[in-house]
Amino acid sequence: MTQEIAVVFRPLDGLKPYERNPKTHGQEQLERLVSSLTTFGWTRPLLIGADDVLVAGHGTWQAARLVHERGLQIPNHPDAGTVPCRVLDHLTPEQIRAYVIADNRLSELGRWNDELLAAELVDLHGLGVDLDTIGFDAADLEALCGDAPGDSRKDGATGKTLAERFGVPPFTVLDARQGYWRQRKAAWVAMGVHAEEGREHLPDTNVATDWMRRGSATGGSAFDPVLAELVFRWFTPTPTASVLDPFAGEATKGVVCAALGFDYSGVELRSEQVAANQAQWAKVRDRLPPERLAQVQRDPLWIEGDSAKIGEVLPGGRQYDLVFTSPPYYDLEIYSKQDKDGSAFETYDLFIEWYRHIFRQACDRLKPNRFAVVKIGDVRDERGNYRNFLGDNIACFRDLGLGFYNEAALVTPVGSLALRAGKQFLSSRKLGRGHQNVLIFFKGDPRKIKKEFPQEIEVGDADADDPAA
Repeated sequence: MTQEIAVVFRPLDGLKPYERNPKTHGQEQLERLVSSLTTFGWTRPLLIGADDVLVAGHGTWQAARLVHERGLQIPNHPDAGTVPCRVLDHLTPEQIRAYVIADNRLSELGRWNDELLAAELVDLHGLGVDLDTIGFDAADLEALCGDAPGDSRKDGATGKTLAERFGVPPFTVLDARQGYWRQRKAAWVAMGVHAEEGREHLPDTNVATDWMRRGSATGGSAFDPVLAELVFRWFTPTPTASVLDPFAGEATKGVVCAALGFDYSGVELRSEQVAANQAQWAKVRDRLPPERLAQVQRDPLWIEGDSAKIGEVLPGGRQYDLVFTSPPYYDLEIYSKQDKDGSAFETYDLFIEWYRHIFRQACDRLKPNRFAVVKIGDVRDERGNYRNFLGDNIACFRDLGLGFYNEAALVTPVGSLALRAGKQFLSSRKLGRGHQNVLIFFKGDPRKIKKEFPQEIEVGDADADDPAA
């Protein structure tokens, strides 16, 4: 009869680490083991000698101590002060010393099938599984989803990571805090792209200056040049595609668009903003190296006019390859006191009616099988509740016949949010908003994307000497 392998429970603090254990466990690994224990529970016992000295499971034991100290719960084990163990009383002292090393080394000799591992991680991530609980993070996933040089299993292998292939990983979370993002942004800033120019003299109204009271973490809608770069590179069909921006605002989108060789047309109500944008482009153009300047097909065109009459201010009959904009967030930031400015409308319903009218005209000018991209955030009403501006945007474009194709959260650096969030939360229980939303719509048949859009993305290097390379 086969003897059963017994599991015994020992006091957590009664176990002793093996003093000559050559395997170390850093804090990052311990935190992941804590996450694993509190998610999956105990799945295997620790291995100990008859003297309660650990043989295998030193890292898990340390993580269990952290769980106990922090007052956390292990799902299948209510008594966090004890641990399940297997006593290796059938081994000699010499065998135990050998097994301490064997347990670690033999697991290291196995190899991952990277292709299957990447597919499984992508699926689990999509199902909402926290990859930290299984020992991986976003950087690991990015590296695994890149391809290897000379790998015949993958067509068009480049040996690049996702960030190298696409500028940043094409995930539904666009993380502006990452090094690859900050490097690209620094390059554009060094070239002279500044979102603040032309915005210095916005009307001083309560709603314009008191956005913090209503719970926004992002304030106004100054545009990130890296997001602009990505949208132009990812969602246009040709290197010289035409872009329509019905709410031009500050210069960033137009400057980045033209510097990359695309054809930009933006409608802007404020004459002083148009003048500031043109001045900024002139400075940036002077800094472009000759090889980049040769790719500029046209200066960005900022049209001073009313977006509500976009059909009249644009060249007659012209069609565009991309609609891309960051519209006003109703009264989050007042751009002017003109009655043509939707940010100054008296009611949200009037604003949405005006908003839908503009995008109806803009999408009429969008070619078939093309994208429309909108960067927005939600806004609160006078009582502090969200207005559901995100949902109203989705409904707007769907009613216009476009499909809701992608969405992404643009996670922004915390900055002064950390200073504001505590007081704001205590007084109102409003969470500090550290992201904006990127909504992506498609006009036409998505099955034609593969045929009409390039299968290789030109991203260049994030080099401060040449941001558009």
